[in-house]
Amino acid sequence: MDFIFSHLQMEKLIKTEEKKIRKALQDAEKQSALWCKHIPKPVVSSDGLIDPIDAQAYLKQCLESVENGLIEMAQRFSPIQWLWYLRRFPNIHYIEDEGFENYGLTLATILSARSRRGDDPEQFDTKLSFPLTQSIANHVLAFVAGAYDLGNLHIKYGVAAREIPFRIRSQHLPDPVITESKRQAGEIYDARQNIGISGLAGTIPSQSDLSENSPLLVVNKVYYPVATPLPYFEFCNLETPLLVPTYYLPTQVPLKHIANLYKLTDNGNKQWLSRDVFSLMILAGLLLPISVNAPEHSINIAMYGYSVHERVGFVVDYWSMFDELASIIKNQFPNADLPATPIQLLNDMERLDTSTHPLLPSVIMSNKKWVVIDHASVKDRLGAMLRFPNLGGGTGNQRGIHFEDAVQSHIDASPWKPTDELRAMRQVHLIRRGDSKNNQITDIDAIGEFGDTLLIVSCKAVIFSVGQDIGEYSALKSARLRLEEAVTKWQAVKAELMDSPIGQNYNFSHYSKIIAIVCTPNVVYTESDLSLSYEVGNLRKSATASEFINWLNN
Repeated sequence: MDFIFSHLQMEKLIKTEEKKIRKALQDAEKQSALWCKHIPKPVVSSDGLIDPIDAQAYLKQCLESVENGLIEMAQRFSPIQWLWYLRRFPNIHYIEDEGFENYGLTLATILSARSRRGDDPEQFDTKLSFPLTQSIANHVLAFVAGAYDLGNLHIKYGVAAREIPFRIRSQHLPDPVITESKRQAGEIYDARQNIGISGLAGTIPSQSDLSENSPLLVVNKVYYPVATPLPYFEFCNLETPLLVPTYYLPTQVPLKHIANLYKLTDNGNKQWLSRDVFSLMILAGLLLPISVNAPEHSINIAMYGYSVHERVGFVVDYWSMFDELASIIKNQFPNADLPATPIQLLNDMERLDTSTHPLLPSVIMSNKKWVVIDHASVKDRLGAMLRFPNLGGGTGNQRGIHFEDAVQSHIDASPWKPTDELRAMRQVHLIRRGDSKNNQITDIDAIGEFGDTLLIVSCKAVIFSVGQDIGEYSALKSARLRLEEAVTKWQAVKAELMDSPIGQNYNFSHYSKIIAIVCTPNVVYTESDLSLSYEVGNLRKSATASEFINWLNN
């Protein structure tokens, strides 16, 4: 019951009235402007607007000032005490803003971990308990509201990269001046964001990679609690207590997919996966063993996303599982640099740097005696660390071919599976009839058919770079122009194949329709009407891999 009581108490102290929450959010916005008052204002045009590039440079300085202000606010409690409060903090936005809510609370967790205040060792046990009064709840609310406003500044920073001007507001930081077309493009982009752990590598798991269970699990935060059996109680053949709401649900990491890409690209010319990544993989692999070890671990992870251990006990309890996981990873990743002991694992994870922009949380908080493992941050951290370096040459080509083959594998597992005759036309340069010097059309990266309809896919294995992630002007513009050029070219290929269905080395004359898609691992921001238009049904001419796969199977 202690687990539930603190959760309900925090919700009651925060959600006493809606006006209080609104005021905290408004106060945070004003406080951010005060923290940035010393920063020179950007140049304003005659019509009162700030150029997007100037606005982004100004907002970058504002981000640093607001962060520093919030770090000073965080000095009231230790990092671990902050984590205890933040994981009990109630959701105060609408469910449509679930992503922003989680983003803001992750920001709060990162910044509060920079508190220099020490812990009181007498307050520690595997359940953790800290005082919770109205005064404390008010301070936590003010801090979290500040983190939400910082999250809004991150959004504004990214908005500036979409070539949107800003306007100065009295006693507030500038706001974007968004036209209807820009607003619609931004809403479409935000709604399509679905960046998985694998997609950050610039490719996706093939159909065969998805079929194999992985020993690595991470947890996803859900907006509303769900009733689900917890590992400890399942393994002990016990009923999970009805009063335990679950906010963190486990999901598999596609280890085989990552291992295949590691081997195919020679670890990105040895520039991709480091010792820290492999240590984090082992930590992810310990999620289930920790969950089944004790009821308090299972409940803490399900409700709050963390588990609490005595340092010595952690090393002793999980050494054998550590060795087993290290063996699995060593087998999957030849020449991997792994920690030799659980002690080294803890040391590796404690040394991880953090960042708010891009979002890089820590995964362990500790003192000499106690260790708090923040399982809820492992997914974000692992995903960011699996981001493939932007390499060209042979390594880039190998990764690109991997993406093409992965997309084809999903076509093959769908009703759009091609015949052997059609499959032979894949990755072959199509040649026009005649003796023209420019008689090559292009090649088709992935291909399929259904009845009298031909499916041709141009795969662009673009990496969702850090610059795109945080909304750097040049990164968004470069990716947007590349995508729009690819879509225009691919629609031209479709038109030519419709007009001239027979060439020197191809014959598509028995198809009455052609569906032409440009497929990317993740969404790329674009305002192009052509790129955003639907090719067929709810499938856009520029589709992410997940959108395309969903369409294939519906």
